[in-house]
Amino acid sequence: RNLNIPKNQMEELKKFLLNNNYYRISGYTLTLRQNDKFYPNASFDNIKQIYQFDKRLRHSILSLTEEIEVRVKSMLAYYHSQKYGPMGYKDVNTYHCADGNKVNAEAISNFLTVQKKAMQQQDRMSETELFLKHFKEKNGGELPIWAYVEVLTISDISKMYGILDIDIQKAIAKEFGYCHNTGHELLAQLLHNITI
Repeated sequence: RNLNIPKNQMEELKKFLLNNNYYRISGYTLTLRQNDKFYPNASFDNIKQIYQFDKRLRHSILSLTEEIEVRVKSMLAYYHSQKYGPMGYKDVNTYHCADGNKVNAEAISNFLTVQKKAMQQQDRMSETELFLKHFKEKNGGELPIWAYVEVLTISDISKMYGILDIDIQKAIAKEFGYCHNTGHELLAQLLHNITI
């Protein structure tokens, strides 16, 4: 593809491709080529720079999203159990729709989707996670909400937050600094965006 590679970089390039997979790296070269040929000034150093930048950016974003995920899980468990008890999350009547009304088909569908995914995740994790083994032995697998949220993905948490009791949504949003009336909606959008 006409990429000019100095002889003194050949071994480094081979190691780079061996460690990072050619197919993966080729996506990082799209801006450096046209009609499947590299521009004359494109270099292996350019490819490494783009790859390293993406890697650092990805790690930074994941670090921040993990922090948000952990906080939301903790607050969701706290506020929901405070209002509905440790097993209240299993009751569809504790959830609401996006419009704030009590349970309807939309809320039930979202609730069941999250519950089903969480049960699948719990089954996959039950042999390796000590906290799940503990609850399986002690409670027959019944998880209080503070353990249940730990098997949920950020996507599940986003969906669950979206159907929470509005007062719980507002309490969590306030913890994130969203103190105005529509703060809970902004946090719902933030969680959705993080998921995407």
